[in-house]
Amino acid sequence: GERVDEGQGEVVTYGNGEGQGEVYTDGEGEADGQGERQWRQVQRPAPEQKRRRIVNPETLDDEQLIRQLYDCSWSDSRLDLLLATVMTLLERDLMGEDHYFEALKALGARTDPSVTEPALYLLEDMKRKRLPLAEPHYTLGILACGRSRSVRQALSLFEEARSRGLASFDLYSAIITAVGEAGDTKRSVSFVDEMYEAHLSPDAETYAAAINSCTTSRQWKVALELLEEALEEEGVVPDVRLYTAAMEACGQAQQFETLEELLLNMMSSDIDPDVRTYNSLFRMYNQVEAWEQALDSLSMMDMQQVNPNVATYNELITTIGLARKSRVDDIWKSAYTLVKAMQKRSLKPDGDTYMNMAQLMHEAERPDDFEQLLDEARKHGVGAGLYQRSKRNGETPSESVQMVALMECRDNGAWQAAFRILWEMKDLGRPISQFCRKVADETGMRTIQEKGQIKLHRFLDMLDAEDDDFKRSMAT
Repeated sequence: GERVDEGQGEVVTYGNGEGQGEVYTDGEGEADGQGERQWRQVQRPAPEQKRRRIVNPETLDDEQLIRQLYDCSWSDSRLDLLLATVMTLLERDLMGEDHYFEALKALGARTDPSVTEPALYLLEDMKRKRLPLAEPHYTLGILACGRSRSVRQALSLFEEARSRGLASFDLYSAIITAVGEAGDTKRSVSFVDEMYEAHLSPDAETYAAAINSCTTSRQWKVALELLEEALEEEGVVPDVRLYTAAMEACGQAQQFETLEELLLNMMSSDIDPDVRTYNSLFRMYNQVEAWEQALDSLSMMDMQQVNPNVATYNELITTIGLARKSRVDDIWKSAYTLVKAMQKRSLKPDGDTYMNMAQLMHEAERPDDFEQLLDEARKHGVGAGLYQRSKRNGETPSESVQMVALMECRDNGAWQAAFRILWEMKDLGRPISQFCRKVADETGMRTIQEKGQIKLHRFLDMLDAEDDDFKRSMAT
């Protein structure tokens, strides 16, 4: 929803995400209102309408601060500003029962794993102040726990709510979603069965949440069983979420024939695919290196008026990159066209987009474009942090990630880290390009330690050396 001002009264719109919403008015701006409270159905305000900007809460008075909390609950504002707003409200002792609910709603709507801790803190703070915890508070807390896959904490909240007689359809849906995000298929299926025992009939969204757990656990057969069960239930109306969840589970398990069958069954049931459906299809094309079919599917999206998102284009760029194995000339041009198409749709390329494009430019031997794209990637937070994250997860960092990390080393004069990355590239059998040599040389120039300069330059000399004894001594 959106918050707007009309006349002399305040109008707050609570949207349902589908363009419709209710407006609560309290003021003298309405001719028939005269200050009385009323409800009326309205269209969601136009996208170009100016929204209230989320600002540093310390600069706001009490009334503005409370208003900002409500703004945060519907906007895609930065998480740090949301948390700062909540903390400032707590410090000023302005948090009432409704404010806790709005804060939990704002946290539960975000996918960031770091929302779990503040959500649990708010629930505990409500208990300390002896404020009544209703079913929606527990539901939102469980959803926040699911973001960080904190199954134990989510189960604890669920059992607490159930012991207080607050078991409801929404509460069960929340716990199924939370354990599903952690890939706990056994518990997801168990909670679906419990819903029937409690005479709370699951709907398509509930089944889709249970099937999502099968994606993480790669139990595609269980996903198909849940789909079949849902289709046989009279109270479940099949929709795109249900089929797409099953498709993603099959795609994760590389059961591509089954995935295509599900897509055909869905379309034969007059259920149109959405962007999530197509993204699962593009991931399959990525796995089987079917870049031509991926481009055909993009055209089909346009025909069906399904708007692609950033993840769609990232999957397509990755898939097109595989065309180099088919010896297709100038594939980078096709990928660059997709980036332009993204921008035309007002979609901002993210770090993955730039890294995928940089890899293509590197292989196309376009060093200037390659370096420019790496700089763009770094602006989007892709750098040594991603390299370290890959190492912690036991993954082999891609060549582009290594190169961005090298650029970070150059800027910080970190010759030891640069030396390790270069050695890793050599150990993986990856060619040390002229770009890497240039960055390493600049790193050596920027470090104040003569030892670092000598080591880096000797390593670069070693790459061109033919003497095995020299290579062995350098390795030592």
